[in-house]
Amino acid sequence: SPLVKEFPGGFYATCPMQASTGEEIPSWWAALNAWCETSPYTMAHHQWLEEHSMKGWPFSLWLPIVKLK
Repeated sequence: SPLVKEFPGGFYATCPMQASTGEEIPSWWAALNAWCETSPYTMAHHQWLEEHSMKGWPFSLWLPIVKLK
């Protein structure tokens, strides 16, 4: 399950991505979107982020979110 983190510019749902190729990135974004649909958050309009590592995998995806009212 993704973690919710506050980062300058807003809140994000983030999870470390365990993958072996870049072709798997879209399915990880889809999983974050699916989580958001069932969470107390909705997608926000600030920047989506990918946190890459010089070591390769894993790296993190950061989905911009805002708490539902």
